Amino acid sequence: MRWLARGVLCALVAALCLLGPRPVMGEEVVETADDGTVRVRYEVDEQGRKHGSFVRYHSNGQVALRAQYAEDKRNGLERTWTEAGILRWAHTYKRGILHGAHKTYDAKGQLTLQQTYRGGKLHGAYKSFHPNRRLRVVTAYRDGKLHGKFTERTVDGSVRLRATYREGLKHGTYEVLEGKTRISKQRWERGIPLDVDGIQPFPRAPQVLRDTLSGILKSDGALPSDELAADRALALRQLKAYRFLAGVPYADIELDSSLNALAQAGSEICAALKRITHEPPNPGWPAERYAPAARGAQGSNLHQGHRACTSVRGYMDDSDPRNIKSVGHRCWCVNPAMKKTGFGHKDGFTAMWGTDESRAPVPDYEFVATPPPGFVPGPWYGERWAWSAALNPKHFDVPVATKVRVRVEPVGDDFLPAGPEPLPLEAVSVLKDSIAVPYLVIWRPRGISFAPGRRYRVTLEGLTRDGKPKPVRYYVEFFDHAYERPRLPRRG
Repeated sequence: MRWLARGVLCALVAALCLLGPRPVMGEEVVETADDGTVRVRYEVDEQGRKHGSFVRYHSNGQVALRAQYAEDKRNGLERTWTEAGILRWAHTYKRGILHGAHKTYDAKGQLTLQQTYRGGKLHGAYKSFHPNRRLRVVTAYRDGKLHGKFTERTVDGSVRLRATYREGLKHGTYEVLEGKTRISKQRWERGIPLDVDGIQPFPRAPQVLRDTLSGILKSDGALPSDELAADRALALRQLKAYRFLAGVPYADIELDSSLNALAQAGSEICAALKRITHEPPNPGWPAERYAPAARGAQGSNLHQGHRACTSVRGYMDDSDPRNIKSVGHRCWCVNPAMKKTGFGHKDGFTAMWGTDESRAPVPDYEFVATPPPGFVPGPWYGERWAWSAALNPKHFDVPVATKVRVRVEPVGDDFLPAGPEPLPLEAVSVLKDSIAVPYLVIWRPRGISFAPGRRYRVTLEGLTRDGKPKPVRYYVEFFDHAYERPRLPRRG
């Protein structure tokens, strides 16, 4: 047996000789403070690169960091401690890049975050914890993006949020709870909200709005050579654009020669009187001239100091102290029953025939809002504009002013209120005999921001149908799309 053991030992020695000499190891580097205490100790290879163990110390001698290096790059487990010796971080690296388990601990050494990296990106299971050690978030990542189920719990262990993500985007059900009560249930597809508590928040995409507005404003291309005719053509395009945004029929709105004549007569009598009025006295005109002028002034939106083409935005604004309680000019502009119109202009006095209701049939609708639900090109509206919702009598009972309540709330990416209180409102009116659409609610929110991405939830409570509650709720999100003031072409 001794002979056999001696033979095995000889064989091992011979094998080692065949492998050649072991490589020469690098030196250990020690860095000290002024008082001589060791602050850093690490190994280097023959080229002076960190290679092997690396240790940093606190001033009290306690290990602050322990890591592994390979060719000057962190490689392997790295841990960090406080001066009291409490572990705070534990990371894993591969050739200088986070790769593997990553853990974070609080000041007491309790685990607060557990995640996994691959190639420097979050990849794999992810868990975070409340201070009482209960789970806070459980989810997963793929290539740095949320991917899979997402569950968030409160400190007492109750589920607050359940969702699903795909490649960093909400995809599937998104559910928010408060205790055992579900406060929001949403459905998303690749980051696009399809349904928020039974509401389609964005009926039209921003690019669709941009493209359609561009098409409307370009219309048939060249404008008529006659200045008044060109003014009317531009005004019609403006009217169509705002009607499109409001979600009411717009493409077939047309200028009618007889209505142009009435609007022109209304403009001329206002110019003669040097003021706008829907009930103009006769300035001494013959009856055959005064009669159509009086009718034109009575049936038209009137404006002073503008061309016809620039007056439409003024009618849509309609928020001066005199008009904000009824926004009647706006109501005529976006009346779903409108089919024809006419415009007139004389010496800075303009008229737009607004009382046409010849569309047949009128498409069904629940309400017409300004600004409209969904994505809204902010520059097309104004911070001082009143907001309004005209309610279709086929879908609502007569509104009772003392019962109707309006709320405008900033909301976040999850469509839930982003602040403790709704925005303050002013100029609130509830009408049951408005023009065009008789039931009308008006309000002006203070503190509205038209910055792109700002999102608001509008709620009208106290409305009913057949005596049963029928609240209105919709979302408005502003995006950037310039409003260009229409201009008549210069004539040579």
